[in-house]
Amino acid sequence: MLLGMISTFFYALLTDRAYFAYWDGENPFSLDILFEKPYIDWHYDMDTLEELFTNPPDDPYLTNEHVDTLNAKWGTMEQKIFPNGRTQNFSDLWPASLVEVRSNRAYIIHTFESSDIYPAILHDMGLNAENTFGCLTDFLFKPTIGSRRFIDAYKYLFELDSIFSVGIQIRTGDNQIVNPQDDELTVESYSYFLKCANELAAAYRKPQHKRVVYLLITDSAKLRDEMMALNDNVALQQQYLGGKDAMVLTTGLPIEHLEPVQVAKYINITEPHVETEEEKVAGINSAVIENWLLSSTTYRVISQQGYGKLAAFHGNVDGTTYSMPRIGGKDKAPFCGNPHAATSFADLSRLWSLG
Repeated sequence: MLLGMISTFFYALLTDRAYFAYWDGENPFSLDILFEKPYIDWHYDMDTLEELFTNPPDDPYLTNEHVDTLNAKWGTMEQKIFPNGRTQNFSDLWPASLVEVRSNRAYIIHTFESSDIYPAILHDMGLNAENTFGCLTDFLFKPTIGSRRFIDAYKYLFELDSIFSVGIQIRTGDNQIVNPQDDELTVESYSYFLKCANELAAAYRKPQHKRVVYLLITDSAKLRDEMMALNDNVALQQQYLGGKDAMVLTTGLPIEHLEPVQVAKYINITEPHVETEEEKVAGINSAVIENWLLSSTTYRVISQQGYGKLAAFHGNVDGTTYSMPRIGGKDKAPFCGNPHAATSFADLSRLWSLG
């Protein structure tokens, strides 16, 4: 949902509107629990605002319009955002006084590619296709103090001149989260992620980089444990990490699924667990912390879905992210020592959740 909220602010910025953010209580709690508001107070009470903007026929200044782009694909977004083509004025899209947007889709990169109007306006603000998403993210959302302390400890490590860092994000599927007792994944199954990371280290590591650190983020607790175990086995370290001066680093934070009710529709949960409020908060905080950390590594090797892409955009540097195919898919893993094999922001913007 962050992609949708950040893109909605992007629309508000370009149409000179006030911006408010609301995360439905069933999501399952207020955004304020996860984020501070560093520059603008985006919090509001939805019931109060909707009661005010009820489209009374005698007051044209209190009109309300609902826009839904949830799960929309590229073609649908093109029709929604650029119905009049490259000269589309965003102020003409939704002229109501209150525009309520329900979305998990982004269109920032899309705008730089498809608009003849806004790239120049954004350039005058100091924004471009590479840095806009990250700048707007940091302007709107600041993880709470406890999360920041955790994030900063890792970021200080990544910023050391002696460290070469690669973030590795492996999405294995919902079953490993909701049925952890059935998790049988192995390092070998996902060794092509490590192979790519090793190729990046071989190609871009500099003489001052005394250690190579692979930050691993995954939804499989078993895979995470097995990857960490590589650090303690010299032979496996050489085989999978490329040498004794490379290591796997993880946060050890809880792995929780944010939508267990939705998962239950298509996966048989053999040992159902009703999450407490504390577990839900911990799980989503973990996702936020790890995503912020993934954006802080010099390079990223990610699964082809929205989570890793959000971190790539937040990193503000195009050409530093490499998308890996799914196991058993038709696509082959790229040779990551080739800079042309990186997945560009433009390509990422056309994948799931857009951009």
